[in-house]
Amino acid sequence: VANGGDRPATLFVGRDQEIVLLGRQIVGSLSSRAVVEGEPGVGKTSLVNHLKATLANPRRSETIVLSHTDPVRVTGTMTVHEFAAEVLRSLLQIHVTQHRAHEAPTSKSETTFWRRVGHILNGEDSVAGGVTLGPVGASRPLVRIAAEQPLLSLYDEVAQAFAYMSRSGARRTLIHVKKLENLSRADAAHAALLMQ
Repeated sequence: VANGGDRPATLFVGRDQEIVLLGRQIVGSLSSRAVVEGEPGVGKTSLVNHLKATLANPRRSETIVLSHTDPVRVTGTMTVHEFAAEVLRSLLQIHVTQHRAHEAPTSKSETTFWRRVGHILNGEDSVAGGVTLGPVGASRPLVRIAAEQPLLSLYDEVAQAFAYMSRSGARRTLIHVKKLENLSRADAAHAALLMQ
């Protein structure tokens, strides 16, 4: 049982038609967005978690869909860059989980890419430098580059991450975005623009 009173996906009952419909929407088109809406507490997260478990199971789904455990949480003040970073963080989580589960070999370029993504998301250490001549020396301290640095565009990284996901044997990757119902009408409109 997960924290917060959530129940495991195996205890989910009902909503079979909705699961089939959502599954078809996700695996049946090249790029899709599906919105599960309802009042807080009616089971939207349970429905999506059950859908993710169903689509990840090769015995229950013809097309394996990769997903992540921690949903992307949208806030009213989130920038496009911050949203892209959260999606990239979810894709990195999927990659690490898949790599550990299957010990799938990755190319050197893919390994370098995922390492770079980790550095971008967690803040990257710059190279410290220094010169010492006898008793006199000068050095530059180690500097951290903030993960949210707005000058970095993450579109190319997100596109490349999705490309690597498709090479891993799964035809689809599901990104779970959560808590839109807690936003004001204006913030929800802003969130919709972010996802577009």
